[in-house]
Amino acid sequence: MSDEPLIVLINGLPGSGKTTVSTAVAARLPRAAVIEGDHLQHTMTVSGCVGPGEEPEDESWRQLDLRWRNIAALAINFSDAGFTVVVDSLLIPSLLRTFATAVAPRRLAYVHLDPQRSVSLARDAARGTKRIGDQFDWVAREFEEFRDLGLWVDSTHQSVEETVDAVVDGLHDGRAIRV
Repeated sequence: MSDEPLIVLINGLPGSGKTTVSTAVAARLPRAAVIEGDHLQHTMTVSGCVGPGEEPEDESWRQLDLRWRNIAALAINFSDAGFTVVVDSLLIPSLLRTFATAVAPRRLAYVHLDPQRSVSLARDAARGTKRIGDQFDWVAREFEEFRDLGLWVDSTHQSVEETVDAVVDGLHDGRAIRV
């Protein structure tokens, strides 16, 4: 990994470990910030938040677009200040090119956490209050068009530490930087 700041997009279905892995990856890097998409959309919107897949559908899509524009703006600000930025948010395929264009010409790495679906659903269910994994089966099918991008990590049988090792190794050797 060069000294030039990098924007690292960690993607995956709910329960794949995005938040846990994103925070742990950032902690391993010398100067890093984490942007958590759920926090931006659900915590900072005091009223009127319509989450992904909720009704009304047009407002859900409008707010999803706003979420990614806000993520891009923050990522640019941190990157331009010399931070590696780790983005923790589920990104559907139709928004990847929009996000990549928004943060260009900054370097962008794509990491996809891809445990077996039964494992991500079990992890999601164990969270209790944020149980949403079963609402995103349609996205799982769309992720197939990302298969040639970046680094895919099957964390089904890995500890958090092993998954973070795989991600950091992929950043250092350049495998994740193929967007």
